[in-house]
Amino acid sequence: MHQISSLEVPVIQTPYRLYAVDLFRDLSKQDIDDIHQVTRTREYPEGHIFYMPANPCASLYIVKEGQVQLYRISPDGRKLILAMLHKGMVFGHMGLVAPHAQHTYAQCISSSQACSIRYKDFQAIMYQKPVIAIHLLEILGQQLAEAEQQLEEAAFLRIPARLATLILRLAQPCGEGQCKVEGYTHQDLADMLGTYRETITQVLNEFRQQTLIELGRKSILIQNYDALSKIAGMYESV
Repeated sequence: MHQISSLEVPVIQTPYRLYAVDLFRDLSKQDIDDIHQVTRTREYPEGHIFYMPANPCASLYIVKEGQVQLYRISPDGRKLILAMLHKGMVFGHMGLVAPHAQHTYAQCISSSQACSIRYKDFQAIMYQKPVIAIHLLEILGQQLAEAEQQLEEAAFLRIPARLATLILRLAQPCGEGQCKVEGYTHQDLADMLGTYRETITQVLNEFRQQTLIELGRKSILIQNYDALSKIAGMYESV
C-alpha cells in the first residue's frame, strides 16, 4: 500500500529563486521576493510521496532538483504515468481548481528538492497578481492539450507508432546532430503508454533490429530519426 512518508524532510534555508519558473514570469523582483516569504524549499528522498488520493494535496510545488512522477493506479493495480516533472516544473495545482477530483499520486523517483507554497498563500498571491492566474490557466490548457493528444494516440495508433511518438517526444539533443532519451526504464515507457513492459521491450528490440535506435541502460539513442518519425505518423486502427 502506498503511504506518504512520515520522515521529516529538512527545510533548506536559502529559497529557490523563482525567476526562471514560467508561472511567475512577468513579475518584478519585489514580487518574487514577496513570494519567497511564503515559500519553503525541502529535500526529499527517492520514493517520497507528496500526495495521493487518500491524502489530497494542500500545496503548490515547484521542482528545484531531481525528478517527480505523476501517476494514477487502476482498480486492478496497473500504473499509468501522467507526467515526468523536472527542474522548474509545477505540480499540485489541480487541487486549486478541482479539490474534490484528485486521483493522482506525486512521487520522487530520485532524490529531489522542491519548493512548496500553501494553497491559501498562493490564492492570496493570485488575488494580488492576477497575471499569475492567467499563467496557471496557460499551464492547465497545455496539459489538457497533451492529455487529448494521448487519448487520440491511444485510440488511433498501434503500439509501435505510439512508442515511436513517445520516444520522439522525450528525446533531447546529445551532440553531433543526434537525439537521445535518457533516464527511463522499459517499465516507465510501458506505464506512460498504459501497456505491458514485455510489449515495450519487444517493440524496442524490433526498432533496434531495424537500426532505428540503439539501446543502452535506461537510454535510447535515435539512429534514424526520419524512419522513426514515419512510424510515429502511421495512424492505424488498434
